[in-house]
Amino acid sequence: MKKYFLFAAVAGMLASCSSESLTGSDPNIEPTPQEDRVPIEIGVATAQTKASTRGVGTVGDVASGTNIWQGEKVNVFMFEKGTLTLATDGTNSLYDNVALTTPNDGTSASGIAYEYYDNTVPADGVDDRVKYKYYPVTGNFDFWGYYADDAATGAPARDVAAPNTTEISVPFSINGTQDLMVAKAKPTTAQATTISGWDAADQERYYSAFAARKSVQPDMTFNHLLTRLTFSVLAGNNETRGYTAAGPALPADGATYTGVFVKSIKVESLKDGEMIVAYTGADRALTDLISFTESATPAASDSLWMDLPGERTGATLPSLYDPAVFEDGTQANAPWTTEYLGANNLLVIDADDSGENTHWDEIWRPTILATAPATPNPAGDPVGGAVIVAPDDSYIIEVELGQYLLDNDNLAGTDPVYKVAYTTFRKEITPTKVNGTTQGVSYNVKMTLYGFERIEITTTLQPWAPGAEIEFGVE
Repeated sequence: MKKYFLFAAVAGMLASCSSESLTGSDPNIEPTPQEDRVPIEIGVATAQTKASTRGVGTVGDVASGTNIWQGEKVNVFMFEKGTLTLATDGTNSLYDNVALTTPNDGTSASGIAYEYYDNTVPADGVDDRVKYKYYPVTGNFDFWGYYADDAATGAPARDVAAPNTTEISVPFSINGTQDLMVAKAKPTTAQATTISGWDAADQERYYSAFAARKSVQPDMTFNHLLTRLTFSVLAGNNETRGYTAAGPALPADGATYTGVFVKSIKVESLKDGEMIVAYTGADRALTDLISFTESATPAASDSLWMDLPGERTGATLPSLYDPAVFEDGTQANAPWTTEYLGANNLLVIDADDSGENTHWDEIWRPTILATAPATPNPAGDPVGGAVIVAPDDSYIIEVELGQYLLDNDNLAGTDPVYKVAYTTFRKEITPTKVNGTTQGVSYNVKMTLYGFERIEITTTLQPWAPGAEIEFGVE
């Protein structure tokens, strides 16, 4: 797993003429007055998550310091105000599902979102090959946007019966790694104050060249349509975290870790549906902007077991474990067998990753001891990144645990043989809703783990109770 984000990225986009026309270099086009050529600047933001194929994972985070854009692409439409009729420069549409790239400098919660000529994200967030567009001289406009990562399974589709007056939707199929969001530009509090100072007849003239000249540009807050689940673990006892009884402490480097480790976490979720990315009429609740496909009689094909990935790094979303290290398919006994883990020293303790197991810190395991019910439990050790799932009342979580165990030895205690054993358990969780829904909410699922307990059977010989002697004769 599954946080809201407040970002603002302003995209310089241009709209009414070609580059040559804008400079007046085309002798067949009469340049318009300079004051009418007002660039479109679209502010994009995401509502910060409420705490309580393969996509790139979560956009933003709960904490403000990590709630930043990372070069995601958002798709934007520009319509004539109050309709779904695309705004044009007289010939071509200005923003018809155009992909804009958000900031990617590692720190920005706001900034410019550019439309690049080659549709790529520069590594340093800087590129001089961007497109600029300008407002038409007259007219007022609406701006809508959405973020679908790689989950979209088709192009935006209009209502066939009334293509310019009802709604536009995008079909999708999620796998737990995509963050779906929608947005419509609305005046910020500061912009609303500015607008209130205009003449009454002008107060509906946003967004337009008129409004832009008064520094009122579209500001789009992207709202999350799905639910986010993150995970953390605690050890139920010292044996679970691999501690020795004499410490208690983790054995020294070079010893084999005998505590519990997390092999995988999965969440069952609905997967296919559609989201409404633009519409006309009264405002709709976010819960009405997404729907999922369910069979009349619920079927297994409606859902997908979604794997918890690793932590997102920029545009990269790794697996929970690096397949090149832990799932080397070139080895006959891989992945995850006792022989493979042993041959590659993957369970050897190596606190500074400098010894024979440089992958020690990649093992997801509990290191913090649970204290409940005596005191509230500590935060626990985070596991992986997040699974992003369909909003629902409850979820089934599947967790697979592994542990290095003594398998057999002789009665003298010599020549012991060890093995890595695995166990899988499922648990239904019921998140507490926020404002009546789990949509747009991030939940941390904290689990207290226990290791395997060796079965030791004691046999006690019950002594015979002496009875009275029985005597009889045979004749």
